[in-house]
Amino acid sequence: MRAQRYAQTYLWARTVECPECSRTIPLSPNWRLDSKGTGLKLVTDIDSNTAKFKIVHDRTVCSDCRSAKKTCNTTTLHPDGQISHGTVTRAIATCPWPDCGRTTSKGYLAAEAQAGRMGHQLYCVVYRDSWKDKTKAGRPRKRNTTFRGFAEVNPNRDNSPWVTEHLAERAKRWEQNDVLPNEDLQFGNKTKDAINYGMPKWSGMFSPRQQLAHGICVEAFQDLVKQDRQSGELDELRKAAWGYVALAFDKLIGRNSLLSRWDPGTNRAASTFDSHDFGFKWSYAEMANANQVEADQGLKWALSDVGACLSELCRMAGHPEPDDGTTGELFEKRLPVHQTAPPTTVINGPAQYTDLDDHSIDAIVIDPPYHDNVCYAELSDFFYVWLKRTAGYVFPEHFTDYLTDKVSEAIASPARFRDQSAKRGSARRLATDDYYSKMQEIFLECRRVIKDNGIMTVMFTHKRTDAWNALTLALIEAGFTITRTWPVKTEAESSMHIRGKAAARSTILLVCRPKSDDEGREPADWTLVQRMIAEAVRNDLDHLAQYDLTPLDTYLASYGTALKVISQNWGTQRATANPDRPEDPFSVTAEDALALASRQVMQFRAQQISTDWHSRSADPATRFYVLLSDAVPNSAVPYDEARLFAQAADVELGDRILKHYLHKQGDKVHILSARERLARRIIGRDRVPQNTLDEVHTAMAIAAQEDTSEAVTWLDFNGIRTEANDFQYTLEALLRTYKPGHPDLEPARNLWRTLYGARRWDTAGLFETTN
Repeated sequence: MRAQRYAQTYLWARTVECPECSRTIPLSPNWRLDSKGTGLKLVTDIDSNTAKFKIVHDRTVCSDCRSAKKTCNTTTLHPDGQISHGTVTRAIATCPWPDCGRTTSKGYLAAEAQAGRMGHQLYCVVYRDSWKDKTKAGRPRKRNTTFRGFAEVNPNRDNSPWVTEHLAERAKRWEQNDVLPNEDLQFGNKTKDAINYGMPKWSGMFSPRQQLAHGICVEAFQDLVKQDRQSGELDELRKAAWGYVALAFDKLIGRNSLLSRWDPGTNRAASTFDSHDFGFKWSYAEMANANQVEADQGLKWALSDVGACLSELCRMAGHPEPDDGTTGELFEKRLPVHQTAPPTTVINGPAQYTDLDDHSIDAIVIDPPYHDNVCYAELSDFFYVWLKRTAGYVFPEHFTDYLTDKVSEAIASPARFRDQSAKRGSARRLATDDYYSKMQEIFLECRRVIKDNGIMTVMFTHKRTDAWNALTLALIEAGFTITRTWPVKTEAESSMHIRGKAAARSTILLVCRPKSDDEGREPADWTLVQRMIAEAVRNDLDHLAQYDLTPLDTYLASYGTALKVISQNWGTQRATANPDRPEDPFSVTAEDALALASRQVMQFRAQQISTDWHSRSADPATRFYVLLSDAVPNSAVPYDEARLFAQAADVELGDRILKHYLHKQGDKVHILSARERLARRIIGRDRVPQNTLDEVHTAMAIAAQEDTSEAVTWLDFNGIRTEANDFQYTLEALLRTYKPGHPDLEPARNLWRTLYGARRWDTAGLFETTN
């Protein structure tokens, strides 16, 4: 059978006019199409002032082409060539026209977006061929055979004028019937990025083409529901069915917005929320809403996916799927049913106010908001504004609010307090206080309904100590004590939520028990509690090793152990006042316990990195720098986390540390590399090294800028010994902590080879060669 081709995904680039040559700049951080070397070459035509794209296969990128063991078939589909570099980095665009090549000024792209001058250019179409095939036995296959490919754009098939015309035709009617979501975005932690890039209304999250397609769907939905209502067929079952259709439509728009990107790794359009924010996308992917070939695309895919979820929920709840032949395509797979499943009750309401009886619950499992990690209500508005126009047409009583409720949400949102911060303190501190207050109310309700011998498990993870402090304080003061902690790996390494970020891969489970009224013993001495925390963390570190945790996750896992001890000794007082806490100088807080835990993990990690380096007791600044680099995957770290590390390393995070080793920007700090320290003249040939790190960094910087022989000459001239001493062990420690792509990795390797030879380091993997 002849293959039938259909468009699957459209790939678009936002565009701006170059301020120098006035030509169009298609914006994208890269032009990759897949992980096998297929991408786009940007071709500029000076005569017509148009930028086009050619699909090429880059052999230097393709792993199969570089491998002698595999044969790459992709080269037969596309001509060989080099994928063009992206045109935008850190919100600064570079004009691709060869006679220009200028870069835009900072803020230019945002200003163009706010002025409505940012356009759209289709640069590639992802297609799929589908055909009937036969098995080796000659029988027709149950499913079509498919092939996915990329097609270049045919300018003659551009229907943008048609889209503009038809959108304008419907504009007045749709405005009267409130079809498109024209609610204003409320300023928030996440929405401020969208507002900054010219999206003041929720309809602005979508291109004109997407607005037209989605508006037609909403109008058709409302017309069909209206027909059911007028014919008397809109009973409760029919309402539920329309509710699921509305959810399917919302699922579809999640992959049809200006914030949905093309993922070359999975070869599909990623969700708008693959990174839990409204981060602006310079290029975006758009899934085809409908086609007549396959059911894995557009509305058919969304309906099928919602049906599969509903089927699974029915099975888990012990309700068999109907078998009277009336299910249609809703339940495509018949799954076994847990007939013995107990009755299930779902209560929808605020967690701090329930109708449950006192001491009636055996176990509570709670996954609370993680402080300021995710602003759920802000993100939910993206779907809510469309649900108002679909599900709200069926269940109007549930969609009376203009937007979702932000005030009652138990998260730490500084944006809510920006108008009050000048009078009452920093917005961040006010947000944390609000989070603590709401979480305490929730835990108090949990304490009321749980049995005295009940158990509660709280899932939590966060890098900042103020988040842990707020949650722990709310938990303990509500009447719970932490009896055990467990780290659970919850994020895949490839997850977009953590990829390339200083993010935790694991969630900490806090196992809690109600504290009885007669459990109020006299708090222990702080010196004794410190020893108890240190011993508990040390005992747990060997146990944690089996979980294959990252350094950052190891620190977080130790937090749970420390909190267990401090919760059982709550109310412990210091013998001397803490000058950093004038409001309550003698109280011991969860933050004190976390600092102690970090100190124990630092000693553990130092020994893991290098026994020689650990035993030499490096100077505090060098030790702090190496261990912070070890824990942070991309050199950027929140200031609060850096402060905790400094405290645990017995280093004061003052002006000298910030100036010589870190760069503070806003609420984050960047760990300076050797090259950056050289550029800032902190180290160099004419500078006197202040510690071992300065010696190593100066030698590495000279090796990178000039040659390793020049670095050796500088070491000899300054009488710096390099054999079996602090210099060698610090260089080794840095090599063991550098992540792939670190700017100092190659200079450090080259310096090591020159000084000590290329040895095999099985545990550290420093070199691939041997002597």
